[in-house]
Amino acid sequence: MKKAFTLIEIILVFAIISLLLSSGGYLTFHYFLNNELEEALETLKSALREASFKARAVEGDSEWGVKLQPGSITVFRGNSFVGRNPSFDEVYQFANSLSLVGPSEIIFSKLTAEPSVVDSIIIKTAGNVSKKIDIQKEGVIY
Repeated sequence: MKKAFTLIEIILVFAIISLLLSSGGYLTFHYFLNNELEEALETLKSALREASFKARAVEGDSEWGVKLQPGSITVFRGNSFVGRNPSFDEVYQFANSLSLVGPSEIIFSKLTAEPSVVDSIIIKTAGNVSKKIDIQKEGVIY
């Protein structure tokens, strides 16, 4: 008598393998999205703090600001993004799949580093997972 697998046993094994692979793919995808979100959040916090510190230190005897655009954050010297000197720009990239909600330009006044807007910036993923950064009147960033 030959020993072999039945058709039902083979189908059951393939079903279990398919279930494991699909759930693993789903978890990996969400891990990747959350990782992109955390990376963008830390990049944005760093850029805001950098502009605030440079304004407080009166670096270049000027105000410093942050411009938020799809896929990038620019730290610039000047009282507006349009009137800035581009040679002092520092550009940070983040995933294009993320969207930013809030002010698109924040200027920190020199010496006091008070922001031009007191608001929140929300970073969202395509799956509607979001993180929020608060900019306080004293230039404190949470």
